[in-house]
Amino acid sequence: MNSNHSPNIQDLNKSKAQLISELEQWRSGKPPSGSWISAGFQGGLPAQLIGFLQVADAAVILTDDQFRIQLFSAGAESAFGFSFAEVFNQSIDMLLPEAVREIHRGHLEGFAAGTDVLRLMGERSEVYGHRKDGQNFPAEASISKFTVEGKNYFAVLLRDISERKRAEEVLRDRENRMQGIADSVPVTIVYMDARQRYQFTNKMYEKWMGLSAEKARGRALAEVVPPHIYDKIRPHVERALAGEKVDFEGVSKFPDGKTRNFHAKLIPDIGEDGTVRGFSGMVEDITERKRAEEELQAKERLLETVFAAIPVGVEVKDREGRYLMANDAFAAIIGRPPEMLKGLTVEDVGLGTPQQRKRIEADDRKVIAGGERVEGWDEPLTLPNGKVIWRHKIKVPLLDNAGNTIGLVGVIEDVTKRREAELARAEGERLLRLLTDAVPVSICYIDRDERYRFNNKTMCDWAGLDADTLNGQRVNELMSPEAYQKIRLI
Repeated sequence: MNSNHSPNIQDLNKSKAQLISELEQWRSGKPPSGSWISAGFQGGLPAQLIGFLQVADAAVILTDDQFRIQLFSAGAESAFGFSFAEVFNQSIDMLLPEAVREIHRGHLEGFAAGTDVLRLMGERSEVYGHRKDGQNFPAEASISKFTVEGKNYFAVLLRDISERKRAEEVLRDRENRMQGIADSVPVTIVYMDARQRYQFTNKMYEKWMGLSAEKARGRALAEVVPPHIYDKIRPHVERALAGEKVDFEGVSKFPDGKTRNFHAKLIPDIGEDGTVRGFSGMVEDITERKRAEEELQAKERLLETVFAAIPVGVEVKDREGRYLMANDAFAAIIGRPPEMLKGLTVEDVGLGTPQQRKRIEADDRKVIAGGERVEGWDEPLTLPNGKVIWRHKIKVPLLDNAGNTIGLVGVIEDVTKRREAELARAEGERLLRLLTDAVPVSICYIDRDERYRFNNKTMCDWAGLDADTLNGQRVNELMSPEAYQKIRLI
């Protein structure tokens, strides 16, 4: 540096007002010629600080070797609320909270006596500034020292990080809320970056895997999960990192020693530029659900087996009278396979005459709308093939878990053969009575209990009773003891 530009005693004694005036000219981009500032630092780093950093957003403060403020940039005025005129030649301590001024002065003196010429923001802990209005604010600061003509100066670059701190606090609160929510759900939740490295896990994940969020963060998936699990999920992970939503199920033994059926969803995190930045994953333990499904399936198979084996016809209808299911015996009665009945009505099937269908539909309404039980014996029913059978019917409401009627269950028994046998027996009895009534002798049939079970007309006339009254009477009730004893000896 040219010694002709070194400041003399007269320069150093310039009035405070003149120095401030020169700094204002520097800020306007028109450094005054011949000024002490211009002459003293022209061509070196300090001149760049005074000229360029005056217009920087950061606070730039220049002090002499006594830590008296010599330069106070516009950014510093904005950060601290002081004007240059208020701080010029004042100790830098005024810009620090009173509680730490002594400690901070020790740091400055240590730096001044040391060999380091620069300490960057990242190398220093967080500091606090003190504003004119009395408020303290968090800041990051770098400091450097330099010498001009044997005189030491210190340059401080300071940034007010209040807004960043507030943003970090908001982000931290948001992350804490998100962590709290994630920890409260009974599923594992993770976030993986594009390199398959953990960035987030919840408590359920820690329980399954035995690894806290702090220990998992930054580690590769393949390092954390056992190989037998990673081999199963790797293709799905690769699909998610290719931008595809993935949904899959599996079963594995986890590090906590439990074997689980699980259901996993992987959702890619795609940036605005289309780049996949990672994926979020949710894994749910569905072991109990699978067990319940298997038990339900077993019960359904048992029900189907029993349903099919019932020797009488069984039908199930919905509230609109459409068949939901029917067993083999019912299908055999009406001549249609069970699978062909689903969704059809009685009219669709062609079951019954028009009058019989009206009766069937009326019975269904009683059961479904009224909750009644309907039973009927020996009713004729015309089948789709035209054949007429006699049936015994029972219909009851089909209820859901809440007790609401959702349809009906009907039982139909073909009693045609029994009815035909009863008609044949009745006809035989009619013919027998016709023949025996013509015989002029008493004819009767007595069972083992000595009760009359059949009597012709002559016998009824002798007893003085009609056939219905005589049937069921004991023999000893119709004759004297002597006559009864004689009959017993026969």
